[in-house]
Amino acid sequence: MSEPKVVDVLRIGGVSVRLEPYDFIQLVEQERLTTFHGIKGTVSRWHIYVAVSRGVTFYVKVRDSLPKFKADVEAEKIYASYGL
Repeated sequence: MSEPKVVDVLRIGGVSVRLEPYDFIQLVEQERLTTFHGIKGTVSRWHIYVAVSRGVTFYVKVRDSLPKFKADVEAEKIYASYGL
């Protein structure tokens, strides 16, 4: 797999669904979705993984990066119109 692309900012809005890591990975693999990864927070850091399918944003929020999972795009900053 090639190195992920890097974007400055990932802005998230609209309908979103938080999934458990296993369910997120299953969805991404079944539908072959492009995935985004970024780290949110300064003191309390969270790894955020995002994929969009049929107009719905699916995401997972975990303390440690997902093992054996590599996102297609790395985001320097993540902004959402709601709390992730």
